[in-house]
Amino acid sequence: MTDQQTLLDDATESLTRVQSFDPEELVQTSKLGASSFKLAVEPARKIITLFKQLPATTLEYFSDTELTAVKNQANSVHQLFEQILAFDVNDGDVINRQNALVQKLSAAYQGNFTQLYPLISYSMAKSVDFNQLEEQGRASVQSIQDQTSKIMAEIESQREEAQVILEDVRKTAAEQGVSQQAVYFKEEADAHGSDAEKWRTYTVRMSVAVGIYGASTLFLHRIPFLVPQNTYETIQFTVGKVLIFFVLAYMLSLCAKNFLSNRHNEIVNRHRQNALMTYKALVDAGGSQEARDIILNHAASSVYRLHETGYAKSSESNGSSSSSIVEMMPRTSMPINANTAGS
Repeated sequence: MTDQQTLLDDATESLTRVQSFDPEELVQTSKLGASSFKLAVEPARKIITLFKQLPATTLEYFSDTELTAVKNQANSVHQLFEQILAFDVNDGDVINRQNALVQKLSAAYQGNFTQLYPLISYSMAKSVDFNQLEEQGRASVQSIQDQTSKIMAEIESQREEAQVILEDVRKTAAEQGVSQQAVYFKEEADAHGSDAEKWRTYTVRMSVAVGIYGASTLFLHRIPFLVPQNTYETIQFTVGKVLIFFVLAYMLSLCAKNFLSNRHNEIVNRHRQNALMTYKALVDAGGSQEARDIILNHAASSVYRLHETGYAKSSESNGSSSSSIVEMMPRTSMPINANTAGS
């Protein structure tokens, strides 16, 4: 065996011995009791960690000078460990000797670091395969690109699906919004229905009042203080009865007209409510966009077409014209858009 090989083996053995040393062995609580070396654990662990950064497999690339340095440094550290392990509390001056050993162990890190860090740097560079790292880096970049392309494709697919869903939601919301507007016509119909019941009661009461008054007029001339004495009183008496009758008759007519008007408006608003409530079902059954437009036109016509209120007569031409305008709106907008696009 050559001197080079012997030196390599010795350096490897010394380095491995320090790397495998357990710093907890320095405490020796069972042997030393209160004088244990708990303070030596962290400095020892720090030095051992430094030696572990120098792989034993790279020592074969070192020259005799570096091998000797590694061997000497490792032996020096291990000798400190042996001194602590051989510490005897019976030799006297325990605290000072113990503190001296701990301080010596702590100070040993700087000297070992100065000697070993160039060798550690060389070992790290030697142990790293840069070609392999480059290949791994390229493979990682390609994998990231593939994953990115896949994710982008999925995002694009999901975006298209989300767009379709959004359009469906918008259409559904619009259709539901139309149906939900029926509540306003329901409230209006209920209000007119309630008013119609009130005017029905007033009409019945006025009818009874007119009947009672009509029957009483047959016997008014028999009341002594109401019997006319001459022609002037007869005319005045007759005019008074007729005037009161016409007032009562007018009140009866007004009550009946209000009853019929509110009942009419209740029916009209109920029809509008039903038209909007059935709008979505008819749209779903229509299918095509043209059919939906036709249904929308008729629904809008039932809502916005002018109906008679019962208070004032409205000509039929006004209602039909408003309906015609609603039906013409989508038809007239198409040529306008075409002309705009052409311009």
